[in-house]
Amino acid sequence: MIQQNNWDQYDNKKWESGNEVPVAAVVVGNRGAEGAISYSHDATLTSINSSFIIANNLPVYAAGYNGHTATINGIDSADVIQSTGFGGNVVINS
Repeated sequence: MIQQNNWDQYDNKKWESGNEVPVAAVVVGNRGAEGAISYSHDATLTSINSSFIIANNLPVYAAGYNGHTATINGIDSADVIQSTGFGGNVVINS
């Protein structure tokens, strides 16, 4: 069940069924426990002439886990929450 009043609940936990992710304008990648089934591909977001305006000024959450990479292009790294683990990584090309 999604906890709508606990916005950071999934920042430090696996994302369960895929329907429970951190609150952000854009969520890129996948976060799971070590060895957990995750998406079988890397994820890439490319932003061209875009801007995000949200209350907490952290519009993008990028997660690279279990050997996969989340790549963010065209967004300042200060606007990206990054989470990695188990051989995965996040690459930001602002």
